[in-house]
Amino acid sequence: MQRSSLLLLGILACGLGLRVGNAARNLDHVDRVFIPDDTYYTLSVARSLAAGTGPSVDGVRATNGFQPLLAMLMVPVFWATNDLDVALRIDLLLLSVLDVLCALLLARLGRRLAGPAAGLAAAVLWALSPVALANALGGLETSLALCCCLALVEQWCRCRERPGVARFLAAGALAGLALLARGDTVFLVASLGGGELLRGERRGALLAALAGAIVVAPWWLYSLARFGTFIPESGAAVRAQVAMHQALYLDLPRQLGWAAGTLVGPPIAEAQALRDALFSLPWAGAALFVVACAALVELSRRALRGAEPGARFALGALAAHALAIAAFYALHLPALWFFRRYLAPVSLLVTLLAAAGFARLLAGSARRRVALAALGVLLLAELGLSALHLVATPAQTPDEGLHGAKGYREVARELVASLPAGTTIGAFQSGALAYYGAARIRVVNLDGVVDREAAAAFRERRLAAYARARGATLIVDWPFNLKAFVDHSAKGTRLRVIGRGRPQGVDRALVTELEAGEAR
Repeated sequence: MQRSSLLLLGILACGLGLRVGNAARNLDHVDRVFIPDDTYYTLSVARSLAAGTGPSVDGVRATNGFQPLLAMLMVPVFWATNDLDVALRIDLLLLSVLDVLCALLLARLGRRLAGPAAGLAAAVLWALSPVALANALGGLETSLALCCCLALVEQWCRCRERPGVARFLAAGALAGLALLARGDTVFLVASLGGGELLRGERRGALLAALAGAIVVAPWWLYSLARFGTFIPESGAAVRAQVAMHQALYLDLPRQLGWAAGTLVGPPIAEAQALRDALFSLPWAGAALFVVACAALVELSRRALRGAEPGARFALGALAAHALAIAAFYALHLPALWFFRRYLAPVSLLVTLLAAAGFARLLAGSARRRVALAALGVLLLAELGLSALHLVATPAQTPDEGLHGAKGYREVARELVASLPAGTTIGAFQSGALAYYGAARIRVVNLDGVVDREAAAAFRERRLAAYARARGATLIVDWPFNLKAFVDHSAKGTRLRVIGRGRPQGVDRALVTELEAGEAR
């Protein structure tokens, strides 16, 4: 085996060790540091599918407000075990393996972009990345979607090198899987397919479209028949939540500034302090966002000039996808608390561009030491931050406020245990409560992410009436959401605090009793 292959295997093994080591830690710690509440929605849906009750979080209301591929992959896990924590840990291990596979695919694409050194650099940057690690251990579909996207780009490169029916059909199947993994991969799929059509290569594009349609057809047809759309209902619900934030404090410069702070740093490190600073200096943040996007365009253009001829188009589509993702979420759906995973495709692009730059520096003998020193510093920083997770045990979530608090598992288990069996509660953030409380209590989702009727009640400001109609006598949520509940209910709606959960950073869940309000 060649030395470079052995080195790559070592890189992948190190990346897998970091991820598996973290996934094997105490689940309270893992949840506190990495896992958002939405993870438990997907797991609840998988559990419901395994039980034969359809895609549902609460076992009552069907939903398409989730990314289906990960839920489908988790169904066999719930066939095999009823242990909720075992299922959660398997989810984390699966995504850890997929994230390491991302590093392998980046190695292949980096090689196509700028040679063997770039391939190894891309692999090690991703394998040691604390940001990639955090997304994988978040338990959501991010690593799965990134893996599908990279596999699609690699397969499209092969199609360009030696076109063939089987190769385009395989590319189409990967495109279908990517769409099922995350709907926003449509930017990549459209870039590849549209580019082929513009070049006049209709045969390949149509073959890929056929295979992709076959893959997505079962879910899309079911979704159309059951919900009237194949677009997840969670998207509209998140957009409504964003509108609520925009009415209070969030404007375009702050959106762009937060996005800029998310683009600058990964995959090497999180930049929470930068995001906070740019949020306080919104016009500076907006300017940085424009500069960062312009820099990505120019660096991509330069890097693609040195790419293998057959790979330029597919890698260019990946760059276009990353930039489209940045613009879409910064401008249209600025759910700031999700940006680390929403903007993850940009991290793929930055990884490849950094690897290409390193390879070109390494090619010049006068700059070789500079290149090696720069890469060494970056890798030491990554390794230190990633390895820190193996030993650090924060008492509360390190992510607070708009950074997206974690630690819902501990809170949910304690609150569920404190409530009388058979109680029906309502909550905006109902993922962990529904996942761990299903055997003891009923949980009604109120923000509409997995309940379209709740989403309608939110828009029409009749949430309290909806909660009562579903039998909810208690509202269990965090202060900002409790205020939103009252604001989106009939005049006179009141909540009386009767209990408290443990702190989550600066926040904590409150158990409130729903008191009378005017009918609407």
